[in-house]
Amino acid sequence: MATRKITDILAQELTPEEPPVTPETTPNVEAPDDAPPPGTPKYLTLERKDTRLRPGQLEELGKITRKLNRRRKGAGERITDNTLIRLGVDLVLARAGDLAGCTEEELRQSLGLED
Repeated sequence: MATRKITDILAQELTPEEPPVTPETTPNVEAPDDAPPPGTPKYLTLERKDTRLRPGQLEELGKITRKLNRRRKGAGERITDNTLIRLGVDLVLARAGDLAGCTEEELRQSLGLED
């Protein structure tokens, strides 16, 4: 009788067997719900994406956020740094056709942004 190492036996038992994916069978993937349950905070309905910002950018975002929140005087929803970052992404997506360049500096210039 051939001997087997205990680590090989455990590894084999702990590794789940996956059925092969063929054109006839597709993995069971659930479609995301279209709408979150009522009362769900907005931030829980959004995808998480980390980004790195320059110190000046972070400072200016904070200033703008505070200014906008003072101006709204409690009306509407609270404005956060993330709110402004999402708006920035929306602006880039809206102007994607204007983007040209191979560096961040060139991309900024193609959108008419100053240093």
